[in-house]
Amino acid sequence: MAEEFSAGFWLSPQQRLAYRIQAPDAACLLTLTGAVDADRIRKAVEQIASRHEILRTVFRRQTGMKLPFQVVLDRMDLTWREADLTTLDQVARDKAMESLWNDAIAGGGSAEQQPGLKAVFIKLADNRCALILTASALCCDAKSLELIVRELALIYAGAVSSLSEPFRYAQFAQWQEDLFQSADDDAKKAKSFWSKQLESFSRLALPNENATDKTRPFAPAVVCVPLAEPQAAAVLQQKPAFLLLSAWACVLHRLSGQSALALGYLLDNREYEELEHALGCFARTVPLALKIESHFGFSDVTKQSASAVADAIGWQEYFSPETIGVDGDLVAFAYQELIPTQKPADVEFSLARVRAVSERYKLRLVALRRGSELVLEFQYDPACFSRSAVERIAGNYQNVLAAALARPETPVSHLPLLSDAERRQLVVDWNRTAAEYPRTACLQELFEQQ
Repeated sequence: MAEEFSAGFWLSPQQRLAYRIQAPDAACLLTLTGAVDADRIRKAVEQIASRHEILRTVFRRQTGMKLPFQVVLDRMDLTWREADLTTLDQVARDKAMESLWNDAIAGGGSAEQQPGLKAVFIKLADNRCALILTASALCCDAKSLELIVRELALIYAGAVSSLSEPFRYAQFAQWQEDLFQSADDDAKKAKSFWSKQLESFSRLALPNENATDKTRPFAPAVVCVPLAEPQAAAVLQQKPAFLLLSAWACVLHRLSGQSALALGYLLDNREYEELEHALGCFARTVPLALKIESHFGFSDVTKQSASAVADAIGWQEYFSPETIGVDGDLVAFAYQELIPTQKPADVEFSLARVRAVSERYKLRLVALRRGSELVLEFQYDPACFSRSAVERIAGNYQNVLAAALARPETPVSHLPLLSDAERRQLVVDWNRTAAEYPRTACLQELFEQQ
């Protein structure tokens, strides 16, 4: 329900998109190892919420307005609850943890009804706990959640002096709005650049895709694929973001048959030093226009991808994310490097999961790096694809990536979508049509037996 209030700030472009698509809450799961004091954890989370205006921000609409304003409160109570899973066996504990995580990420969708930071503290064993933190998608992106974990570790250890000065997100939102209204030379060049990118941003049609009702709430699902250690090491020895993006582009080209590819690419939008430790909704997905022909070598695609990303980064602050992230037809890519384990005192803080949705997509590959580990998350709209269809795409991607790593000069048309075992099953096993029949029987007798 709309309500009256005296003061508020405009939403940033990223917040407007999150509001329009009713984005689910941003959430993270971290494990705590050591002699954890639950009360100290709670007080540390409360201090983080008190430090940052964006975590004390509510969203209110005035009568007759379609979009809300953001209103910063002097204080906001933390939503805190605890769960004790120590009496459960390992299987039951894992199932309960998954249920708690799913409950947390199922929240959101209405920023006007779900304000503030929420925390679930979970006791797993004597020296092992977990913490799930959630906030509105209008308040946090994935990087912000990582920064909260960093601050939590420092405050818990009493190292408050190491914290950065809090950033006022509402002022950033106003600066973004002023930038979009600018008519200087840089703004004109940026608008021309994005206009050309969007000219070729057509719908990408994929196999086994279902027609969907785009008015339905967006509730993405995920297929997780950890890369084997040797393959992860081979990827990380190169420029992983460009290599993994290029493999994704090759798979999409092969599956769709389209040479002109229009992909979304997630940028954290923190190119200024002042934003390095800022909390808020900064990340945005920008359009990349790629051209892939079957005779191109994989290394050619990698060079093209790197060039396209570099150009996009140069003009990212002028791009309105609402341009491509609303209708649900987007196919996208993101590469995220998670912060390493934090241990400023006697407790180890490890980030296990992060979920932040910055746009509505039908399919998105998120590559998560944690130290020497790489996990591929094939995130999808269940209204567009079945889980089995996405698992097949995930398999196609792993096959293409393995072949590209082995021989980067391989033409795109020769990169295998199927593994050797899958190809053998398709070509040999499923084509075994020979059958035994009585050699002495006449043809009419065989028909009579049928």
